[in-house]
Amino acid sequence: MFSSFVLDSDPTIKMLAAGMAVAVLIDASLVRMILVPALMAILDRRAWWLPAWLDRIIPDLKLEGGEQEPIETPVAAADELAAPELPPAVPAP
Repeated sequence: MFSSFVLDSDPTIKMLAAGMAVAVLIDASLVRMILVPALMAILDRRAWWLPAWLDRIIPDLKLEGGEQEPIETPVAAADELAAPELPPAVPAP
């Protein structure tokens, strides 16, 4: 994206484009692939710590439908579990 602005004749736009491209490259490679995973490994469970006052403010979202009562399925008899009978085979012509 930013590399298209490098072709502009204005040197200020060229420097801005080159700087933004380098910043995105550094962010993608160093920060997101090296620093964040390393800090998550070092901090372990502390990386997910949330202050109690903030936990009270943030709503508790249930993204997958929330808690539901388990569905009770009746146990089928052994003859119900048997495979259904197949129709007779049609002879080949």
